[in-house]
Amino acid sequence: MDNLTTISVSRNIMKVLVIMGSPRTGNTARIVKEIENEVKKLGDVAFSFVDLRDSHLELCRGCHVCFFKGETSCPLKDDRAIIEEQLLQADGVIFASPNYVSSVPALFKNFIDRFAYAGHRPRFFRQRAMAIVTSAGPGGLSEACKYISASLGAFGFRFVHTAGFLQPPFPIPVSWRKENQEKVRTAARIFYSACESPRLPAPTLREVMGFRIMQLMLRKVVGTPLEKYYPSDCQYWKDHGWLDPTFYYFTGEDVGIGKKITIKVLEPVIGWQINKILKGSVSPAENQ
Repeated sequence: MDNLTTISVSRNIMKVLVIMGSPRTGNTARIVKEIENEVKKLGDVAFSFVDLRDSHLELCRGCHVCFFKGETSCPLKDDRAIIEEQLLQADGVIFASPNYVSSVPALFKNFIDRFAYAGHRPRFFRQRAMAIVTSAGPGGLSEACKYISASLGAFGFRFVHTAGFLQPPFPIPVSWRKENQEKVRTAARIFYSACESPRLPAPTLREVMGFRIMQLMLRKVVGTPLEKYYPSDCQYWKDHGWLDPTFYYFTGEDVGIGKKITIKVLEPVIGWQINKILKGSVSPAENQ
């Protein structure tokens, strides 16, 4: 467990957790260190790190047990639950990764896969998040940033910033170095301000839409034979009151009139698609 660094801090100290997704110590670690130094100039902040290359996270088997029976029933017994607790205790989370073929390394992808149940049962609403990606070239840099923010945003993380850094395996021009330094300062300032603010960043239209789709589906599933297949999801959503049609997002906050109108316009199409999917589902008796 040495890789899971825990720092004991008082309540008034901002707690930032860094998820390091690189298979080696290189440019990504260096950029994160520079951001850490800049953030600490702005206030009293404690950083802790989870280095995925040293973490004990077994490869996801795609067995769906975490979806259907809950994450505690996962057959893999490793550091997943410990990392989840660290994520929940943090005020802000920095997800740092190199760009591998317009995405993230297998190491980081497995981390996302192991927490996929949080896409069904989100929980990280209080945590402000930032994605930091380094790349040897510009190709795929923005795609990797979007992949991280979209995937983990579905788990509840409130992404306040993403930043891509060009770091080729040769000396970079002075202009590139200056640009990266400015990006570091900007990322640090935005992230610190968001973590310090008592106001959560507003959910995006995509996030509101994701909530509504899941809400509509589970409202049609609860009380039917299909609930047998999604007991964890149904109970989780019922316990949180998320099946209430007046809810437009997990936190119950006002998402704004524009997003509400968009949802209302698209809702008939969403409902039609859900009905089509559910009608094609087999009954529990047929699947035994």
